[in-house]
Amino acid sequence: MTALPDDYAPEKRTIKRVGIITNPESGNRSQEATAAAAAEFVRHGVNVTSATGLDPDSTREIASWMIRDRHIDAIVVSGGDGLIHHVLQSQAGTDVPMGIIPAGTGNDFAHHYGLPRNPVKAARLIAAGKTQHADLGIHTTAEGVREYFATITCCGFDSRVNARTNRLSWPKGTPRYVLAVLLEALNFHGYPAKITLDHKHVLEQDLFTTVAVGITSSYGGGMKISPDADHTDGLLDITVIYGMSIPQALKTFPKIFRGEFSSQDGVNTYHAKHVRVELEGAPVFSDGDFVSDPPIEVDIAPAAGLFFVP
Repeated sequence: MTALPDDYAPEKRTIKRVGIITNPESGNRSQEATAAAAAEFVRHGVNVTSATGLDPDSTREIASWMIRDRHIDAIVVSGGDGLIHHVLQSQAGTDVPMGIIPAGTGNDFAHHYGLPRNPVKAARLIAAGKTQHADLGIHTTAEGVREYFATITCCGFDSRVNARTNRLSWPKGTPRYVLAVLLEALNFHGYPAKITLDHKHVLEQDLFTTVAVGITSSYGGGMKISPDADHTDGLLDITVIYGMSIPQALKTFPKIFRGEFSSQDGVNTYHAKHVRVELEGAPVFSDGDFVSDPPIEVDIAPAAGLFFVP
């Protein structure tokens, strides 16, 4: 096994108090997960401070307050990738580690890092205190708004699917994403786009299907769009799917769920530290939430994340 660079070497922390942030939109699932995790923390002698944001702005304010509180040793997110995204805006680049109690729809961050889905086991992992720095991404909109992200920023067919998924209330988890793929396929078409890697390598065509820029491996509840993503290599993983017919797309997407598309015609992967995506006709989504319309610029933030890991 190759040794990790010093910036990413695991560290042991002593955890005496955690601040838990819960997502109100996850309903009873998040509340139940938080209660189970809190009880496990107490069993391990870890004190708990908990709060629920009413909206993204208040969630970020709570996270900022917890980060500044010198009595809180770790911030814990009880929710999904969207909640992680909001808390990340205060936590990234600090020395306060983030722990995850997976209680969202897709939980792709937890999937990539191999975090337990059971809230009791997740709390036990955090109490054990093993942390690791990890890469993050930074996306910048045309208006100059910069934000960190922890999983994948995408634009194209997949971002339209993401938007469709967020409008559906049934079913739950990965099946909801699959249903959104099938529904969006009815309006399937390619998009004219220009993609620039590291300010010099330009990809330009009239028909792109998807551009996904990843730190981690999956989105949509396990769809492995960046199967070889490494959160410790200081690089963005870029997957580009070129224009496909509806039959080609429906044949390819099951392979993407399994991460078995490396030899598939019309699918290319790249690595870069900076990406600019100019694409017409689809929004930009990041960590499962809407960001803006294109263009979007994405940069790597090496070792800017700090998380509890198995």
